[in-house]
Amino acid sequence: MSEPADDRIEFVRHVNDSLHDALRQADLKAMAALAVAVAMLGLGLLLRSHKAFTALQADPLEMGFGLASYALLLLAFGTSVFVIFPRLAKDPPKGWIFWESIAAHGPGEYAASLEAATPEAMRKALAEHNAVAARILIQKYNWLRVAYFAASLGTVLTAATIVLIGK
Repeated sequence: MSEPADDRIEFVRHVNDSLHDALRQADLKAMAALAVAVAMLGLGLLLRSHKAFTALQADPLEMGFGLASYALLLLAFGTSVFVIFPRLAKDPPKGWIFWESIAAHGPGEYAASLEAATPEAMRKALAEHNAVAARILIQKYNWLRVAYFAASLGTVLTAATIVLIGK
């Protein structure tokens, strides 16, 4: 039969794996939203849909759809990039897990601190890491929702603008 401490560390590791899979999935989903935004912006420029709101005699409906589509696609672009890029701590404390915290150690100091650590301290550090990763995941998915909404609506408005200016 396994020891309770072994069960706890296995549980913490399982949660850590699950959180990091979700973080990777959020980044992949953000890359998909980014690709849609870039493709639709490129298509709009290729088909000159920006003329819907830059022409002197632009139709008000075309102008509104054109401006809204570009604004939404740029919002999708920006929020997708924000989801993908890591959050850097300004002055990270020394630690064993986050790369900024590991880098705060001296060259041999990191290895020495791990060698001196108890299993309980390491389990606690991983559990604390899980709590931070979960907060990062919540932020990523909040921004991802914005990116998907903006990319979806921006795509529809781009298509509508292209149809309107093509009439």
